Amino acid sequence: MKIDKTSVFALVLVFGLIASVAYNYQQSIENKALKNSKSIIDEQLEEKKETNFINIDSLDEVKEKIIDSIEILRAEKLTIQKQMSNLDKKQTQDEKVIRNMRDADSIQQLFSRHYPDHD
Repeated sequence: MKIDKTSVFALVLVFGLIASVAYNYQQSIENKALKNSKSIIDEQLEEKKETNFINIDSLDEVKEKIIDSIEILRAEKLTIQKQMSNLDKKQTQDEKVIRNMRDADSIQQLFSRHYPDHD
């Protein structure tokens, strides 16, 4: 039995065709697997994106509450400062001296509590 060049060439082409089909099939399987992985990752990213948007919204609400609280505290601070100013204006000179003496006594007591040898 003699094999000629044409038969060898045809046989090589058939094996090449089979190899090519097998390669294409393998590539299509890998492509499907990659597409599935991509879709899973896309779903996870979408869920995280939604969670992040919810977190951002809640943080915006907290931020607004904090800003409102700051404004309220500023208004209260101004009110207290005005009240203190009015009290200072109403105090007589003697009351101011007495208040300053009390403050000095408080400082003396505080100092002597921490440094008892320096009375």
